Amino acid sequence: MNILFKKWNKSVFSVHSKECRVIKFDSLPNLLQIKMRNFNSKESPQKENKSKGLIGKIKQFGKFGIVFYSAYVAISFIGFYILLHYKVIKIQKVVDKFEEKGLSKYLDIRSKLSKVDEKYVNVLGAYLLNQIFEVVRFPTTILILTYIFRKKK
Repeated sequence: MNILFKKWNKSVFSVHSKECRVIKFDSLPNLLQIKMRNFNSKESPQKENKSKGLIGKIKQFGKFGIVFYSAYVAISFIGFYILLHYKVIKIQKVVDKFEEKGLSKYLDIRSKLSKVDEKYVNVLGAYLLNQIFEVVRFPTTILILTYIFRKKK
């Protein structure tokens, strides 16, 4: 029972609950005895602390969620690196897309990439693609973890 406020009259002690019910008692000791009991059998005395929204989801997933998300980031980075290394995705196309979006204003990436070993260029390309993929990765992580935790219950 969640008590909002208490009133004391000369003869009656009353308690007002959230459900707008008034419970009247003859004296304070009767209130203390009844308060110890569980009034509603459907509600447990200790309610779970359920936060709403994104922070609530993160609290719900806990350590498993952090490990899952970190593994998802690592696997996608390695996957992009392998795709770039075996030339399934060409680094020139990735650079073209970044130049279309205005990256060439800040850095002349073509001249820098020609001076660097191809292995390091692929690592940089995998990192950039991984950062772009974050827009897809975070919501899918939330959906997958929600599905997993529903199945557990």
